[in-house]
Amino acid sequence: MIPLGTDRPLRRRPAVTPAIISINVGVFAAMLVIQAIDPETARRLQATGWVGHGDHDWYRFITSAFQHAGFLHILGNMLFLWVFGPPVEDRFGRLGFAAFYLAGAVFSGLVHVASETAPAVGASGAIAGVTGAFMVLFPLTRVRTLMIFGLIGLLMVPSWFFIGLKIAFDLFAQGFRNDNVANMAHLGGYAYGIAVALILLWTGVLNREPYDLFSLLRHRHRRRQFRAAAAGAPSRPHAAVRTVPADPESDELAERRARVSALIAQDRLEEAADAYEALTDAFAHRPHAGTLSRDAQLRLVAHLLSADRRRLAARALEGFVATYPNDAERDALLVLLGRLYARDLGNARRARELLTPIARQEANEEARDLAREELAALGPEEQP
Repeated sequence: MIPLGTDRPLRRRPAVTPAIISINVGVFAAMLVIQAIDPETARRLQATGWVGHGDHDWYRFITSAFQHAGFLHILGNMLFLWVFGPPVEDRFGRLGFAAFYLAGAVFSGLVHVASETAPAVGASGAIAGVTGAFMVLFPLTRVRTLMIFGLIGLLMVPSWFFIGLKIAFDLFAQGFRNDNVANMAHLGGYAYGIAVALILLWTGVLNREPYDLFSLLRHRHRRRQFRAAAAGAPSRPHAAVRTVPADPESDELAERRARVSALIAQDRLEEAADAYEALTDAFAHRPHAGTLSRDAQLRLVAHLLSADRRRLAARALEGFVATYPNDAERDALLVLLGRLYARDLGNARRARELLTPIARQEANEEARDLAREELAALGPEEQP
């Protein structure tokens, strides 16, 4: 499985990630030139820079992360960094990401020295830290993956699955394979990245995104919601089906909906967002005009939140909860919608309207507690 990109949009152009890649490529190219001119000097330089059990020079934990043992080694590492680095840099900030990356190199190097006797070079440990943080910060962001097992093809898989599979592979390799790969450095890097991201979120140093809340609620309540959905009536659109004469406006509405749905299915989510905004603007006078299929609308909402298009995300969520009143995830989505209005859109009145019923119900305790927290943060309602 080879990662080619993600569907996570960036708020600004990355700077640290391409700089790290450039340094690695530059060092690798320089070593190739030195190797061709004077192999002995090249070997001495590499030995000076690697990290090993008997080497205690502090700088080796940094220099080893900028050396590579071969073309495939650097190609694989830089590809993973190019795919997963920019979104993490976007969340941590440039200086924060640079410090995080270098600390990951040191930590993974220490793990290697403590567990292995052979020297090691490569950025794999630091990059494992980046991918571990990515999995925590963007668990449902999808990774565009090239599959080369049997049949070559492209797949979109959630990051938790892709990165989790890589961690499982390193665990397997550490226990059952005897090769020249520093698997413990990889595992140490993953542990470092996951732990740092969780701590930053838990302490509030790094603010949670609405999409994180959305993802968390979906996963934590999956069993309970499925049981509740199975016990109750199946979700269906709220609007009654009725026969109406065909008219040009209805035909245009149907065509626009189909266009938005097709763009979502093709993973052209930013184009789908623009088309959805135009659709709901043009047909604002028609109830449920922006209604899509359940899964398509939730995918669109997730993208709008990650792209920081909060107002349009609120519009799409309003349409969803109105159209699918019996949906198993409705309480979680109402909390998310209330949070959007309270924190991002400056509409405390609408936030209270959405959150108050959730705060008073008893069926979904987690949604209730979150709604109460949001209402407490809003403070007492101002009297006219």
